[in-house]
Amino acid sequence: MTAPVVPSPTVTFINWAKANAAIAGLVGTSVSSKHPGDVFPWVEVRMVPGIVNFPEATVTTARLQINVLGGRKGNGFPNWAVADPVVRTLIAEIKAFSQWESGDAHLADLSLIEEPQQLEDPDTGDARYWMDIVATVRRSDGQ
Repeated sequence: MTAPVVPSPTVTFINWAKANAAIAGLVGTSVSSKHPGDVFPWVEVRMVPGIVNFPEATVTTARLQINVLGGRKGNGFPNWAVADPVVRTLIAEIKAFSQWESGDAHLADLSLIEEPQQLEDPDTGDARYWMDIVATVRRSDGQ
């Protein structure tokens, strides 16, 4: 029998964001690991290198990059007004975070490690904010 696996930090953060009333009030369920390209605002979550994690343990810590996409206005300029309230709400909710549990995933901690940066996406011209966080996840059943 193999040991239980710690739930994915990326999937756990996405599920937390979708369940968070303040965030969902702005983006609904538009949170995933890949942006479909034509829906705004959108929150995109990806795990990036930078934190050593131990998947064989009952706890894992991961560095996640959060992209908040706001699209473009009719004149082609980035639509910061769409992305700005989402990124500000994410910052507030991450800073106020205590813990969250769903199914076998227990999101134990969220910490900002890099404040949001504003960037016109070089490929699409969309409004884009990005920030890095650290997420600590464990199995909620204690295994």
